[in-house]
Amino acid sequence: MPAGTAFAQPDGSDSGGSAQPSETMPPRPDSDGPNANAPQSRKQAENDPGAAALPGCADYWNPQLDSWFMVCGRILDKYNELGGVDGPLGLPTSDELTNPDGVGKRTSFTNDSSIYWSPASDAHQIGGAIGAEWARKGWETGAHGYPVSDELNAQDGTGRYNTFQGNSDIYWHPNTGTSAFAVWGEIRQAWLESGAEAGRFGFPVSNEFEIEGGWAQHFQNGTLEWRPGGPAVPSGELPSLFPSGSAN
Repeated sequence: MPAGTAFAQPDGSDSGGSAQPSETMPPRPDSDGPNANAPQSRKQAENDPGAAALPGCADYWNPQLDSWFMVCGRILDKYNELGGVDGPLGLPTSDELTNPDGVGKRTSFTNDSSIYWSPASDAHQIGGAIGAEWARKGWETGAHGYPVSDELNAQDGTGRYNTFQGNSDIYWHPNTGTSAFAVWGEIRQAWLESGAEAGRFGFPVSNEFEIEGGWAQHFQNGTLEWRPGGPAVPSGELPSLFPSGSAN
């Protein structure tokens, strides 16, 4: 699929079935945010399929859930950009909900995807194993913040990633297991300078973990280490190999 197109991570069926299905993004309850007075589709509220949609919104019938759902504003714009009901997200499974920060919004969709919006990040799609890793780090209230890209194709055309407000990325590839892995800080800087996933190290195969005096991360073809006061470097090599970047 072309770069920038939302797509839930595949289950390995097109690679001979050898890969295990990827993780999925966990659902969030409607109560996860100040949603007591969230607007509802007029079709649902008035029990009238012919009722007009609220301004800036569109109503969609989801037969699996026997309910109407309303998609609005920039989330609706992004949904249409990604193909709407005929695109890879499928039908909505929630109305527009407010996130716990009281500012950002989200709408979930059938095919393991959601669209998240905030004034600082705009609206972007996230889901699958990438969404699962993002959720483990605290969703938009965690260190990553909101997504600032949709799910994009990696350089090999098979892996996928999202970029986030926290100057971080979460990458997934069918050859690195069912999980996605985050890259950020000095380790991300060194990895990007080496060519990112298409360079010397390949895709991440772990998240960062503590080592004596710092942090390290495993990639397909090596390990990068970072200690305070210097850049991240390949395990066992001298810090001068890479210039210093942003703080980890």
